Amino acid sequence: MKFFLMSTIPAFLHKFFLRDNFPFRKLFIITLPLLATVVVIWKFFIVFQAPFRLDYAEGFIFTNTMSIFRGMPIYHSVESAPYIFGFYTPLFNYIGALFFKLFCPSILVLRVISFIFYLATGVSVGYIIKLVTKNLFAAVLSAFLFYSAFIVSQWSSIARPDMLGIFFISFGIAVGMTKFKKNTTRIILAAFIFSLAFFSKQSFVFAPLAFFLSSLFQNKKEAWSFAGAYAFFVVVCVGLLHIWTHGEFTRQIFVYTSLVPYGNLYTAFRIAAITGISALPLLIIAIKKFFQDPKSFFSIYFLCSLLTFCMLLRDGGIQNYLLEFILALILLAIVGVRWEKICTYPARRLYPLLVPVIFFFFLWSYTSFPWETKIYVTERQDVFQKEISMIKNGSKILVEDPLVAYATHSTVELDPYTYGQIADSGSISKNKLFTDVRNAKYTYIDDYGAFDRVPGFMDVVNENFRTILLLSFLKPIKPFDYSLYNRNTVTDTGTLYMYVPGKAAVDD
Repeated sequence: MKFFLMSTIPAFLHKFFLRDNFPFRKLFIITLPLLATVVVIWKFFIVFQAPFRLDYAEGFIFTNTMSIFRGMPIYHSVESAPYIFGFYTPLFNYIGALFFKLFCPSILVLRVISFIFYLATGVSVGYIIKLVTKNLFAAVLSAFLFYSAFIVSQWSSIARPDMLGIFFISFGIAVGMTKFKKNTTRIILAAFIFSLAFFSKQSFVFAPLAFFLSSLFQNKKEAWSFAGAYAFFVVVCVGLLHIWTHGEFTRQIFVYTSLVPYGNLYTAFRIAAITGISALPLLIIAIKKFFQDPKSFFSIYFLCSLLTFCMLLRDGGIQNYLLEFILALILLAIVGVRWEKICTYPARRLYPLLVPVIFFFFLWSYTSFPWETKIYVTERQDVFQKEISMIKNGSKILVEDPLVAYATHSTVELDPYTYGQIADSGSISKNKLFTDVRNAKYTYIDDYGAFDRVPGFMDVVNENFRTILLLSFLKPIKPFDYSLYNRNTVTDTGTLYMYVPGKAAVDD
């Protein structure tokens, strides 16, 4: 009996790991992306009801959505107050305003919308891979790789148009690769969906470019039909928005954004380096597949998506510019793997290769744990309550987080960072704003650091205001966006100032 056990157990283990159809090796590959996805979903339910902003742009996107909800324009002159810009093309705001009518005007509604499109994009990615590879495991893995990527998950719970735009990009690819009875229908529908991505956020243009270029190698007539349809949808809608907003749409989306300087060298290099390191296995597979089949859509899309790294050079450029690169990388890498060999590849050679891959999957998804995010939300909410308790309801205030203004029944008057970018270029005058600040139009100024982007503004504040509250935590905590891109802990959030009559004269 003893001899039988000693002889059969090793044989059983040998068969356990080597049988061709055994799912252990697949489970080994997918476990970490799956767990990381669970963490992302877990953290969404921790943060989505937070009463404060989770990202710089979130509050002002909420403000613009509220403007549409109340029947007011979001593209208007910023020569005088309110100095609020139309950050992006408006589709997310209109969808948000519709859901405000159906439910309630709340920031959590916009966060739920983003999260739904985040989930929908993963499904779309899986569909594309299943369509191309006919492999269900590859499709599921691609979806979880998308969900778990920290460069994606950071934006999944935020009231921003990024998830809406990347969904339309992935959906457009899915439609463009699906067989229709009539090719014309497929081409026009894909062009329309890609145009929706543009009107979600104007930087989502690389997939339609790749679709056009790859089509040129297969059917030039179809390629130009697609280009014509896409141009028609975009140009006509831009023209209508230009007329409807008396030129403010084109001024803010195209003119003002072109004035933002490109000198963000250190940040751009750092983000690019971290992205490359964390995605190294996928990059190796993708580059190999690119040289094997350079004319395919996936290869051309990957090449086009590299242009997104150039946008990191913009003042204020951050990693969400790389969302299309992440999508293109996943698609090309997954189709570049010969999945039929995964089950038959010798275990003694496969697992030594998979161990470093799993390590890089950890880097790919590295972020704060849910309980750490819970600490951040709790501590930040305590500070937020102190913040709004110091501000008299209905006061005239300048805030960096518009949710502070809404919580105190005040109006939102200024987006300091974007205003600073445009004022720095000389396109708008700061005189009216500075005069209003000096003449006590605003009782409070709530600064988290962005007001310093407006040249000379903090000098005016220091002359006429005094600090009434330092927004800080008792101990350093991990921020909401804690990841390889941001491994700093947070202690100070900002400063709340109050106007003091005659302070400048007293100081003199």
